[in-house]
Amino acid sequence: MLTLDKAIEILSLDLTYTYPARYDDLQDAIKLVINATRKLQKIRILFPTLMPGLLPGECPMPDFSPSADRKELLRKRPLGRECG
Repeated sequence: MLTLDKAIEILSLDLTYTYPARYDDLQDAIKLVINATRKLQKIRILFPTLMPGLLPGECPMPDFSPSADRKELLRKRPLGRECG
């Protein structure tokens, strides 16, 4: 399973390979997938409720924000007992 960023990175590396002329359609398809994936990322940022689920085989992005530990701590606590 991959994140969208990792998939874009791998496909971009594939474009650096010089394919024979008969594989022009393959290169065009890779470029199309890269652009569609970037567009999907932008849509998710602008409209987070429009497509809340992940694509098949996609890993969720890890939460590296400073408050990630605090959020996890609050999720584990029983409701109504946050103060004490």
